[in-house]
Amino acid sequence: MRERGKTVLFVSHNLYEVQEISDRIGFIKSGETIFEIPVSEKFYLVEGDYPEFQTYRVKNSKLYVFDEKMFLKIKPKNYQMIEKLEDLYVKFIEGRVS
Repeated sequence: MRERGKTVLFVSHNLYEVQEISDRIGFIKSGETIFEIPVSEKFYLVEGDYPEFQTYRVKNSKLYVFDEKMFLKIKPKNYQMIEKLEDLYVKFIEGRVS
């Protein structure tokens, strides 16, 4: 599909499967997209103020979720590396990060 320029919206609770077949992922909470990022081997939850990277910002917070490529470009000081998409999900959807 990608080669033909097509987009497919795939919605699932199986995060392993989502990460395996997707180019980009987004998290939705209470009907709103709270962030959307490219799929990565690692994710970085970063605290700070990066106005030039608003597309990576978690809605209504000073937190950003960066993929590995963006993280290496920015080199932030306050961050938490998250290796599993499931762990990122737990932080946001189960309310451990607001």
